[in-house]
Amino acid sequence: MKRLQSCVLPAVLLAVVGCDGGTGTGGSGGTGGSGGSGGSTTTSTTVTSSTTSSTSTGTPTIANCENGTELVFGQAMIGGLDNAGQEDFFRFEGLKGQVLFIEIDAQDIDQVTFDPTYIDTTVTLVDINGDRIAQNDNPTEFTSADSRLYTILPADGTYCVKVSECWTAKANPGSQCLEPQEKTSTYYELYVFELIDDGPGDANTSDPEGGNDPMSATTVDFVQADDGSYFTGYIWGYYETETDIDVYSMTLPADLPVSVGARSAGSVATFPTGVSGNGSTSPTGDILIFDPAIPDIPIARIDPGQSDQIRAPLELDKEYWLFVNRAPGAKEENDFYIVSARPTWGNPVETDDMNNSSFATAEIIDFSDGDSAFVEGDLIPITDVDHFKVDVPGGQTLVTAVCGARTQGSGLRQMKITLLGEDGMALSAAASDIETATQLAYVQDVPIGNNATVVLKVEAPTQAADTSGSYYQCGVHFSSP
Repeated sequence: MKRLQSCVLPAVLLAVVGCDGGTGTGGSGGTGGSGGSGGSTTTSTTVTSSTTSSTSTGTPTIANCENGTELVFGQAMIGGLDNAGQEDFFRFEGLKGQVLFIEIDAQDIDQVTFDPTYIDTTVTLVDINGDRIAQNDNPTEFTSADSRLYTILPADGTYCVKVSECWTAKANPGSQCLEPQEKTSTYYELYVFELIDDGPGDANTSDPEGGNDPMSATTVDFVQADDGSYFTGYIWGYYETETDIDVYSMTLPADLPVSVGARSAGSVATFPTGVSGNGSTSPTGDILIFDPAIPDIPIARIDPGQSDQIRAPLELDKEYWLFVNRAPGAKEENDFYIVSARPTWGNPVETDDMNNSSFATAEIIDFSDGDSAFVEGDLIPITDVDHFKVDVPGGQTLVTAVCGARTQGSGLRQMKITLLGEDGMALSAAASDIETATQLAYVQDVPIGNNATVVLKVEAPTQAADTSGSYYQCGVHFSSP
């Protein structure tokens, strides 16, 4: 059985949060999933897929879209990129407005992450002439080198899904693809699913263009998994005008399974646009989440040109407004957006905010994932400074810390993190970093020395005037060379 849901973590958060499982098991720090029309399963049908043959000298002869293997939605198309330069084509007839999720499983089949011995796939949607419409190399969640593409077809016609190795598809493979170029494991499975909004209960939500304000908000539906948690939902619509704004009503289910010590959160992710992204002819504009009780300022805000995910603490069983804006620019032919949304849980929350403002009273956080510890909190007021103490595991000599605030939709600006030793001083000059609009605060592989404990210090000098959220999320990780 092929489950239309897989565990995902944004690349920038791999070191910050834990994964809550492909079927949505609700563990702390999970970031949602990727899949088809919400929590269902489909039987995999094996189809011989390679449309590339080799000459007697071993040089591949690449087929075009017209000669591609017929693709069957929802069925596994089996292939292998066995030869250098090989590209496999899978042909189908599409309709304007069809919403597609295209997934390649190669590394994920064996549950490996960026294994250099496995093919580093790239999936490209092309028209009958071979012109590129959309492409994905690595998923936005960046959990492996397998490809995931979400797109909306621009017209009726014949299309092909082209499966390539990154080293074949990219102009500068040395800087973009997993090395080495030659791979041992070349097998893949290709799946294409159509996402359809069948109304309440299917985890897919499309905008009916009823208006541009909360009075006409479209309700976002979430589907519950067998274990009680909830699948990722997909939301899409068209920008009908240059100033179009689509508004959704989003409520985290009251029965979301509890993650002890954490607080409930809403995760909303966007996808890159253009022919190197999902194929939309318009960039996605700002994404905002409002509490209707405070309609003048959003809780969370991201510019998808800088950050691709909101991860904000939201209450269960409470309505919030999700605004999807259009980026400035002239109206184009296929201006659409696709975002994902999921009810989930954050990292364990600070429990001693009244007292953890100094090094001497640092709050102790426990390991929740092997040699890693996770925490989140708020800086209220902005002059607040939080400290967290972590015991160094035996045998580990290096420490890494990663924290996100603005990159996750928070209003905190220039958040600074510092790793301190037992003397209250920074472990080294490299033990501090400041978050930017596009990059997490990230301190990597700092030598621990003789310290038996390490303290993470979190502070921020300013709060954005246009975003009320003051939250942050952090992870501390220990390792040895």
